[in-house]
Amino acid sequence: MRIAIALLLGATSAAVWGQTCNPAFPATSPDSRFTDNGDGTVADLATGLTWKQCAEALSGAGCATGSPTAFTWPAER
Repeated sequence: MRIAIALLLGATSAAVWGQTCNPAFPATSPDSRFTDNGDGTVADLATGLTWKQCAEALSGAGCATGSPTAFTWPAER
């Protein structure tokens, strides 16, 4: 089972909403290194880090439900 992780860091371009993996590039980490926590997050067993499986405002299988939301950093005050 492959686990896809979408990460948006202030992206505003529609081209960044989706991510597809190029099958020509081999996986760099074994799937066994990651675990699905069953709560919408994935944990890296080697580092202890946890990520959301879907971009903000997306959910469901393959993150196909909802519409992605863009966030921007607040203006410097």
